Amino acid sequence: MFDRLITQAQATRLWTIARVELKLQDCEVRAVLAEYGITSTKFILAFQYTEIMNRLLQCAKAEF
Repeated sequence: MFDRLITQAQATRLWTIARVELKLQDCEVRAVLAEYGITSTKFILAFQYTEIMNRLLQCAKAEF
C-alpha cells in the first residue's frame, strides 16, 4: 500500500499547481523533490504526495 506510486494524472496535477497556481519555477519544484530524494515525479510514492504538495505551498509563500 505505501509503495504505490502516484498516477500520471497526479504528477501532471502537481506540475500544473506548482507552475500555474503557485508560480514556481521548474528548478524550485525540482529542489523540493530533491529534499525527498526524488529525481522525477514518476517516483513519488502515493503517501508522499500530500506532503510534497504542502512543501511546494510553503516554498511559494516564502518567495518575495
